[in-house]
Amino acid sequence: MILNQASEAIYFSRRTIPCVRDALSLPATDQLKAFPFLKHLGIYGYRRETLLKLVQWPVSALEEAEKLEASVTIPDPNDPRRTRGMQER
Repeated sequence: MILNQASEAIYFSRRTIPCVRDALSLPATDQLKAFPFLKHLGIYGYRRETLLKLVQWPVSALEEAEKLEASVTIPDPNDPRRTRGMQER
């Protein structure tokens, strides 16, 4: 995740940012110790009308490359049993 000077997130990636080149040959656990990386878990809520508009937009090159957005559909958001499996992950 990249933050601006106001500590607002401006970019997310599936890979660690920055790439710590001196740690690339290390095991993944050691790579993560080489820098104080930030982690992001995003949960978004949209109105139906907004989603209908968003799906009309073309996919950007960065969105296609990173494939950041993964969605989970909850048919009945008032049914807590629908989210139980997601909480355990």
